Amino acid sequence: MTQHAVQAYLPHAAIIWGGSEEERFRRALSLAAGRVCSEGTGVPCGVCAHCVKAMKGIHPDILIYDHSAESRLFSVAQVRAIREDAVVMPNEADVKVYILRHADSMNAAAQNAFLKTLEEPPRSAVFFLLADSPENMLPTVVSRCAKICVAPEAAPECGKLAEEFAAALTGGALPLAEFSFRLDRLGRDELRDFIGQARALMLARAQQQSAMAHRFIRAYDVLGKALEYLDFNVGVVHVSGFLCAALLDTP
Repeated sequence: MTQHAVQAYLPHAAIIWGGSEEERFRRALSLAAGRVCSEGTGVPCGVCAHCVKAMKGIHPDILIYDHSAESRLFSVAQVRAIREDAVVMPNEADVKVYILRHADSMNAAAQNAFLKTLEEPPRSAVFFLLADSPENMLPTVVSRCAKICVAPEAAPECGKLAEEFAAALTGGALPLAEFSFRLDRLGRDELRDFIGQARALMLARAQQQSAMAHRFIRAYDVLGKALEYLDFNVGVVHVSGFLCAALLDTP
């Protein structure tokens, strides 16, 4: 999949909801790092200058906003300031990423003020709106954003599935293809849980089996990309197909 094809899956705005506020914020920071990353895949490589700055919290093109400490509300004035800044070109990266904590504390006037930006977004701006639930926001705003749910803790059976994935990964093309068909039958949340468990296992196996470390690290990266596609509403069948195709290309 080319960088252009990958970027086509990445929307200009997303509501990150569910879990705790801190979990939503961590997910937003990870997604923001992916958007400014030099690799251009939407997934942070973790080693480029953009990713390093993002992880240190000093990237000039990742901007974090929150509601007023006094009123506990996002004001129309704050929204207008964000809109005005969004049309200014990025400092270093190709895009500027705006993370709005407690975005569901915007009243109707503030959300309507933000709506114009969502309808006609600047080409170089991305918005992540953190909320307890999309239901707390205006339908007109929600309809213009992707929805990313912070997944609950993975179920134990996903650990077993991750072990079977590791076995298929080292077994050749046929076991890997057969395993991908099993993933087709999972629900979105189940697939997300499996990916989380499998990524953790890949790191552990890379440390335990040095001769196969490159393959496990490659699988870790591919699983990360698959998670991002899933977050941005790519279908389960397409995600599992991507996993199989990408891993079959791994030497």
